[in-house]
Amino acid sequence: MKNASSAREVDAKWPILLETINEVKRKIDGGISTPFTLNDYMKKTSIIFELCVTHRATEEVAERLLNSIRNTCTADICTVIEGQRDGPFLLELAQRWEKYKMFVKIIVALFNYLDRFYFNPEHNQGKSQGKKNKKLQPRCYEIFEECVFKKFKNEIFRITSMFIERSRMGEQVDSYMIKNISDMLILLDSTSESTFYLELETQFLTRAKVFYTQFAVKSLQNDSIGEYLMKCEQAYALESQFVSNCMHSMSNFKVQKVMDEVLLRNNSQRIIEGNLMHQFEFDEKENKNKKEKEKEKEKEGVKEQKQGEKDQNEQVLGNDGFLTLVELGRLDDLGRMFRLMNRLNSSEGVIPMADLFRGHILTIGTQLMQHGLIKYLNMRKEIEGQYERDKQQVKEQQKEQVKEQVKEQEKELVKEQVKEQVKVQLKEQVKEKKIFQEDDKDKEKVIEQEKEKEQDNDNEDQIFLLLNKKKKKKKKKKKMFGIIDENEIDEQNAQQTIEAANIIMDMNDDVIISNTNEPSSINQSLLNVSPTTEFVESILSIHKQFTTMCTIAFQRHSLFNQAIKTAFVEFLNRPYTMPQGQNLSQYSYVYNANQSHQQELEQISSSQQIAELLALYTDEIMKSKMAQFVDDVVKDKMNEIVAVLSFVHEKDVFNSRYGYLLSKRLLDAGTGMGNIQSIVPNTNNDNIPQQQQQSQQYLVQEECEKAFILALKQQFGHQFTASAEGMFMDYSQGADMQSRFEEYLTTSAKQLPLQMSVSILTMSYWPKLTKFTTIHLPLQLQLCVDEFLEFYSIINQERQIEWIHSCGSMALGVKFSQKRNILR
Repeated sequence: MKNASSAREVDAKWPILLETINEVKRKIDGGISTPFTLNDYMKKTSIIFELCVTHRATEEVAERLLNSIRNTCTADICTVIEGQRDGPFLLELAQRWEKYKMFVKIIVALFNYLDRFYFNPEHNQGKSQGKKNKKLQPRCYEIFEECVFKKFKNEIFRITSMFIERSRMGEQVDSYMIKNISDMLILLDSTSESTFYLELETQFLTRAKVFYTQFAVKSLQNDSIGEYLMKCEQAYALESQFVSNCMHSMSNFKVQKVMDEVLLRNNSQRIIEGNLMHQFEFDEKENKNKKEKEKEKEKEGVKEQKQGEKDQNEQVLGNDGFLTLVELGRLDDLGRMFRLMNRLNSSEGVIPMADLFRGHILTIGTQLMQHGLIKYLNMRKEIEGQYERDKQQVKEQQKEQVKEQVKEQEKELVKEQVKEQVKVQLKEQVKEKKIFQEDDKDKEKVIEQEKEKEQDNDNEDQIFLLLNKKKKKKKKKKKMFGIIDENEIDEQNAQQTIEAANIIMDMNDDVIISNTNEPSSINQSLLNVSPTTEFVESILSIHKQFTTMCTIAFQRHSLFNQAIKTAFVEFLNRPYTMPQGQNLSQYSYVYNANQSHQQELEQISSSQQIAELLALYTDEIMKSKMAQFVDDVVKDKMNEIVAVLSFVHEKDVFNSRYGYLLSKRLLDAGTGMGNIQSIVPNTNNDNIPQQQQQSQQYLVQEECEKAFILALKQQFGHQFTASAEGMFMDYSQGADMQSRFEEYLTTSAKQLPLQMSVSILTMSYWPKLTKFTTIHLPLQLQLCVDEFLEFYSIINQERQIEWIHSCGSMALGVKFSQKRNILR
């Protein structure tokens, strides 16, 4: 009785539920996503609860629900899509599937009681007792699979693959349609293996392999390597975008692997080495084009120039393998090749590229060292010879100029002396003869007679001066380094000028006399062109070029960094053979070997040479205007020098040479002297501040020097720069020492005959400096030295001073009647 009443209740109330299901379908077709209000939903769920709980008709309600869903799939989906083909078929199926998912979602919510207690593996009831039932949503998808998918399975796969192929060909396809089909295949599979989707994916990958195999063959035959790589990169991007829009994300990795195999791995050698076949065909085409251009050369004009530029670009693309791209510095193409080949295993892609990269750098570096080092030695030898000749010529010209000035001054002195003698003689004659002039006429006659005598005595006075010249020279040489009397006559001053110039030139060949009124006649190429700068900058240039290439194109990959290091270490440190008929004995500044070893004379120690050249190049930078401000340009230059130095084995040679040159710069700065000492003539005493400004340009660029020492310290450690830092410490303490010395003189009420400044050098920091074995200082300077020794013995009793007079300097002021000269 109870079952009969339950059946009657189900028969009475099921039409209400069926009408609700049909209403859901109608509203979904009409585009309404929420078909029920809250009150309607509560009424319908109350009916379902009453039938299942009160009347215990759960199984009957469930069976009728599943049958209703089957009728929906058959009548509303299969009937609609059955008569359609290709695109319309697949589009309609995708739309119906989207609506069906929404329908299932609402039904599951409406029949929530059945989903929780009947379609549940943990609550087995009725006929399915002992069997785990699926949830309601999977059961709905299972019905769709049985009624729709299996019936049209082959057609679905065929049409979907066709649209994917069209997408690869560049046609626009409905990504929404393909995406829905992919989701349908995944959701319809009751297992976790996604069998249906994997079947579609297999077809997808197979067609991708065929398509990209044909693509690679065609492109490599017709395009350059650069164009091929560009198309490959575009294909990767488009394929990845298509998978993201239309397929499951797990397919992206698989299709990328297929493309790696077909586009890159199978053609890796051809990509790296270049498209030689295309180059051959291109050359034939280029020869034909050249013949045609020669005929139309006069007519084309500007058009021909533009066409020539285009052909040149095409020729560059003709054989643009890895080495060609490196030689041309085409960073975009190199970066594209690296990104693509880096997708493969290192042994197949990046390692062959890095090996070629290392070999290319080694070839360029070896050629540069083989030819550039010899060129540098010859250029330096030629310039030094020319420098000596020009310096000697300048000395002779300056001597002649000084002699001419002396002659002119002597003539003026003779005229003035003659005038004075005439006046004296007139007075004496007037006194002795007691001439009384009675009228003006007699007086004029006497004056005319005396003028005639003056002209007769002119030559006699000149001879008299020349005879006494040798006697005066001895006295003047003694006064050269003493206190100059400002009241001396102009003739003596003029003689001292020429003698001082001769003495300075004889004592030091490096001294150059420069005149502010007349520029030096030394060859300007000696001042502007430095063989050291030219050679070192060529090495720094290729290092910067390949480092920039590694950073931008190769993303600082370790293999390419190692390739740069290996290549530079090899070509910077290998010995190079001198040209036939030459050896190092011809170059005194690099020859330190024993002449008995002929093999050593014919080999250049490049490591030692580069280390010394880097030190000389650093010295030139520190003395240039570039070092006045530590900006990014200077910092980059310092980093380049340190980077190249890190590849050199003979770093001790650099450290020794750099320390010596740094000591010279610091000592020159400490004494206010530059590399070129000079006699600076001044027309008056007001130009003394100008001299001070001129001497300031030789002062050490302290900030730049410290920045370079810091760069060396960061790269090679504290021990490498200990001596340089110690020298700078002594240099910085010099001003404090000088102020304390002056304070000592003031306190003790002492006054020095000369102004003297002393630099205290710690022996362990500074290089070995040349010392005079015997030297006799002038009395005034010796008094200054003794006073400083007394002062230093008071403040540092445990230390002993050893004077190095060879590093000292002196400035001597000389005053003339119209000029003031400073002798340094």
